[in-house]
Amino acid sequence: MNASTLFDHPDNSSGDRRRRGPDTPTIERPAANASAAEEVVVKRGDSCPEPLLVDVRAAARMLSVSRALVYELMAAGELPSVVIHRCRRIAVDELRSYVERLAADR
Repeated sequence: MNASTLFDHPDNSSGDRRRRGPDTPTIERPAANASAAEEVVVKRGDSCPEPLLVDVRAAARMLSVSRALVYELMAAGELPSVVIHRCRRIAVDELRSYVERLAADR
């Protein structure tokens, strides 16, 4: 396989020499006559769905709390988690349920 076939991908119409696969995000730039206030939009293909499980660090970021608090919530049974091999993961649905329970207790 030569370098030319690596870079001659149908999604690489801009002519840049980087590798692009189906999971590479595409960037839509505003038209030349568009106002400067318009944003650049990054789109991902359908192959990047929302994750079902996240690690403790990501869960802490999603809840805007510390990792230590997430571990405390798991130990108290308030935030269920699973272990896959040696990796602790939390279902995104469980995070949503936890937030809904917090809102309902108000």
